[in-house]
Amino acid sequence: MARKSIAYTLKDLYSIGCTDSLNIYEECKLGIINRLTLICILLSLILIVVNLSIGNYQGIIIDLFAIVVVLLPVLGLNFFLKYRSAEYVFLWGVHMAVVAGSIHAAFENRPNEIELLLIPSAIAVVILLDGFGQWLLFVFNLLAFLALKYFIVELDDAGYFKLAAIVMVAYSGIYYFVIQFKTQLILALQKTERLNEELIEKEKALTESNLSKDKLFSIVAHDLRSPLGLIQSLLDPSIINSMDRQKFMDYQASIRSRFKVLQENMNNLLTWAQSQLGSSKRVVTQFDLVIEVNKIMDLFVDMTASKQINMKREGHDSIVVNLDKNHLNIILRNLVHNAIKFTPQLGSIILNLEQTSGRTIIQIIDSGKGVSSDMRSKILDAKLMDSGIGTGGERGSGVGLSFCQELIKKNKGSFDIKDNASGGAIFEVCFKEV
Repeated sequence: MARKSIAYTLKDLYSIGCTDSLNIYEECKLGIINRLTLICILLSLILIVVNLSIGNYQGIIIDLFAIVVVLLPVLGLNFFLKYRSAEYVFLWGVHMAVVAGSIHAAFENRPNEIELLLIPSAIAVVILLDGFGQWLLFVFNLLAFLALKYFIVELDDAGYFKLAAIVMVAYSGIYYFVIQFKTQLILALQKTERLNEELIEKEKALTESNLSKDKLFSIVAHDLRSPLGLIQSLLDPSIINSMDRQKFMDYQASIRSRFKVLQENMNNLLTWAQSQLGSSKRVVTQFDLVIEVNKIMDLFVDMTASKQINMKREGHDSIVVNLDKNHLNIILRNLVHNAIKFTPQLGSIILNLEQTSGRTIIQIIDSGKGVSSDMRSKILDAKLMDSGIGTGGERGSGVGLSFCQELIKKNKGSFDIKDNASGGAIFEVCFKEV
């Protein structure tokens, strides 16, 4: 357990400043800088202990200076998401350490160590920076090397130029190969990231599709079985013979009403299934919206009469639109049927039609119990959901409102649910003129 907790602590330290906004390449760079900085802090602390034991107080001051001025600020800048500043401070610290080490090597008559110190810093510059900053620190690194001639006392010109040639060749090779590798690595990481995002989206879509399929089977199994059972009972001679004429007519009227609901649910399910297979295409024609709304109102005359609901149309008497007529009829049928379902006996439903500022607005206003904020969120998510029971015991398929929103989007419209000031709900559909 102790080892595991230490591992988690180190992982947290390595991830200082890491956020979801970073891509894979930036996250890798951040991890490298944090690791190297923490290693340098650890080494500096060890050197402080060693220098303290041998009485090298100058070395202690240098190590403390490195921790306070360079290493801790790097971690602090990363913590506050100042990534570019942290990179520059880190590379500045590396550069100063390399220059100091090179000067020390020159004074100790070890000039061949100079390129071994300068080359790693050049690699760090190329890997961690891009653009102008990369070129700037790269040039500074070269200038630092050229300045070393004044400190190399025992190295003649031939030796110096030979050393310079070695460093220049090494720098050129580093720059070319590291840049090429870095470019290919970034492209590979970006491609991997895109593929991961696509995979996540496809997995999400597949999960939602499977949930929709399960929901659809549940709907067919439960919500459609009851009306079919009633229709079957109408064909049972023993039930028919036990009824008088008036009771039979009432029973027949009840079945006819339920059959309309069943038919509407079946239409929704079949049309929805067709859309899931990608065969529901949009065909735009020009027609009068008011005429279509009047047809929809006539379609539901029996249902509104059975609940004594007063349904009327308000607004403009003629509105010409350019939409898919079949899609619009499905949208209106579902919204009106939903309003009737949740409107109580003796209630009212208003279909308000307006056209203004390049927009056509359809409002279905009912006097029902309204829509809670939680249910509003679920409906506007446009996913299959459990069908609620209407004020007259009506059951639905749970597909209607979800499919409505899909068709509204196909026709470049918007959908919203508002509270009715006098009670009930307002289902609003808005289409922009194209």
